[in-house]
Amino acid sequence: MIAVLGRGKSLKKYKKFSDLFDTVYLCNSFKKEIEYLGKKHFKNKIVIQVVGRASVQLKDSQYKKLRIKKVYTNCYDIKKFKTGSGKNLVEKFPSYVNLKEVPFYMRKRAYPWMDWKIIAKHIDNFNKQDDIISFLKKKYSDKDKDEHTFPGTWPTCGNYALDLALNQNKNIDSIYLFGLDFYKKGYLTPWKRDRNTISSKYKEKVMISHIKYLIKEFFNVNFYFSSREINIDFPNLFYI
Repeated sequence: MIAVLGRGKSLKKYKKFSDLFDTVYLCNSFKKEIEYLGKKHFKNKIVIQVVGRASVQLKDSQYKKLRIKKVYTNCYDIKKFKTGSGKNLVEKFPSYVNLKEVPFYMRKRAYPWMDWKIIAKHIDNFNKQDDIISFLKKKYSDKDKDEHTFPGTWPTCGNYALDLALNQNKNIDSIYLFGLDFYKKGYLTPWKRDRNTISSKYKEKVMISHIKYLIKEFFNVNFYFSSREINIDFPNLFYI
């Protein structure tokens, strides 16, 4: 069984269900969350970290204790894995951790790099992720710059982690999501940039629409959410 862990307040429910999972995807920096939940809740599991462009590395002791060997970045060229200010992030990770670029099979699933306002303007007109992405690439080809370090992207690291987990594990019949609260209630543990709402209403719209696309696309998979903040209804969506 697989779980995707975000950092919202509903993450605390993970402890109740942790024995169910053999594979867990962590979204971004998870230092404080690992300590809060307790390392025992990650024992004997395959733990994969999925990260964006920030100071997202864990403690060396956490990589060792949780036996994390793979970290997926949202980057197409690992040599360009840097912060917005240009700080090299590769060197921040232990040498035994395998830093991964966005897999080739995922790149066609990424949204073109453009203003979220543009994507949000059109997203209600499409029922499939492939269709909205194809439309955007054709209509706004001048805005989709392949030379960009991140030519494709997802609205949040949580969206990318869920998409990645579903595409790496095609034979699953269930997936659990904890702590994906859509920025409605802030983080479970305190952060300097804690916030109750996502920075862009347009990005939030795309974030939720993307989740809907995935639930519809993977209709044979049961999705179990620890948070009710998404407030949608599908026959294969359950709240826990």
